[in-house]
Formats: sequence, structure tokens, C-alpha cells
Amino acid sequence: MTKLAKALLILGLGSFVLIILGLVFLENNSFCENDIYDEIKSPDGQNVAIIFERGCGATTDFNTQVSIVKQGDTLPNNSGNSLVIDSHPKANKIKVSWENDSLNIEIPSHSKVFYQSEQLVLGNRIQVLIRK
Repeated sequence: MTKLAKALLILGLGSFVLIILGLVFLENNSFCENDIYDEIKSPDGQNVAIIFERGCGATTDFNTQVSIVKQGDTLPNNSGNSLVIDSHPKANKIKVSWENDSLNIEIPSHSKVFYQSEQLVLGNRIQVLIRK
């Protein structure tokens, strides 16, 4: 085998390994973590709204996220399933409250909404109110 063929083989194998590692990283979110700031139980005690900030390294800006999970379940290592907005939770000072099976989330008017659920989350309606 020539030196060029060996170099190409090594380069090809190295590229393959990097691609596989990249796919595993994207699938596992292993470099991301959620920092919980508050938990608000639903009136029936079935669900919990969790306010958290999700960090995925130095390139991730501050954000505030809200997920609804079943009581007793842990927050999955994913983005919020109900709301994702910019800025740190301490700066946003969002207000979360339950009204029957609806989760009301009051956010500052300057907030940029990246994601807002338009469907039921675990049977709960999400209503986002803009605070002036």
C-alpha cells in the first residue's frame, strides 16, 4: 500500500469517527444541562411546571424555558416543552400560575419568544400573557 493510500485511509477513518461522534452528541444532548429555578404544582397535583435555564456551552446565550412534567418525574435533558424565551430567568422574572388545566405564563414585553406550545402539553393549555 502506498503512502498516499495509507494517508487517505487514515483520513477517511478519522472522518467517519468524527461524524459518528457528532451524531451521538446531537442525539444525546450530553453537553447541555438544565438549571431549575422554580417548580409550580398544578391544582390537582398531577403535573408540575418547571422554570429553568438551559445551557449548552459557551456559545449558548441566556434563556428562560418552561416545561410541564408529570408529578414525580424528573425534568428531561431537553428544551422546554411549553415556552422558550431569551434572557436569564432572574432577569425575566416570569410569573407562572395554574388555573384548572391551563398554565398561565406572564412574560416581560421585551422578551423574544423562540418557542411557544400551541398544543396541549400533558393535557394542559398554555397561555402566554405579555406584561407591560
